[in-house]
This record gives sequence, structure tokens and C-alpha cells, in this order.
Amino acid sequence: MIAEKTIDQVVERFAVKPDDLSTVYKELAADQPAIISMLYSTDLKTLTEEETDLLFFIVAVLYESIKAQKGELEQVLPEDLEAADDANWAKMMAAGSGNFRERITPFFDDYLQEDLLAFAEDALLDDEEQVVSGIGREAIFVTAKTVIDVLS
Repeated sequence: MIAEKTIDQVVERFAVKPDDLSTVYKELAADQPAIISMLYSTDLKTLTEEETDLLFFIVAVLYESIKAQKGELEQVLPEDLEAADDANWAKMMAAGSGNFRERITPFFDDYLQEDLLAFAEDALLDDEEQVVSGIGREAIFVTAKTVIDVLS
């Protein structure tokens, strides 16, 4: 399990050294082309520019946090990514109606990487600096969950 401390260290590193974020994006593109392809897919084209930036930031933090714990990561296969994404969307659709927190609660049940998932959830809560649409919030959360699933 990736600890909250590891996640916080990655976020702090990006805050102190913003150039590290660009470096991680390049590493992610080289090491995990299937994930990058998913991030640029037509399914995520509905996100605003701010939501897209947030998605990339969340994925970079997840990637670096998992890498910090596990070391070198195997390259994710597109079919594994697609299967995880389909399963996560099915779970989101099965959650029915309700607010965002109610709909994502089932994702946390017996989930080993709870701290990573909680990071994604926390990053999606509205604050004074950002507002994420309901559709964007769900798409980013499901994408983040998918990335966690295939990398951890």
C-alpha cells in the first residue's frame, strides 16, 4: 500500500520544483504510452483545459508515488488499461444517483490503495482556485482509479 506520506512528498516536490512535473510527464510518456494515449483519448476531450491539467497532475502524482514505492514499473498493456477502465465505469454507473461522494464510496470498499484513491478524491473537491464539473469530476476520478489499478 502506498502511504499518504509518500503521496504528500511527491506533491510537495512538484510544488517546490515545478520543472519536475514536466520531467515526470516525459517519463510517463516514454514508460507508459498506453496511459498517455488514454489521457489524450476522445473520451476525455470533454474536459475543460483546467480539468485536463488537473487530470495530468493527478496521474503524475499517482505515477511517481507508485514508482517511489515499487521501483521500476512494467509497461501497461492497452488491453489491461481498457479492461480496468471498463470495470471502473461499470462500477460508477452501478452506483446510481447521488452526490459525488456517495457514488464513489463503493470504490473504497476493501481497496488496497485507499490513500492513492483518497488523494484523487481530495484533488477533485471544489475549492476557491478550481471548480470541476460533475462530468469532469467523474471522468477524472475513474481515470485516476484506472491508473492506480494498472500500475499497483
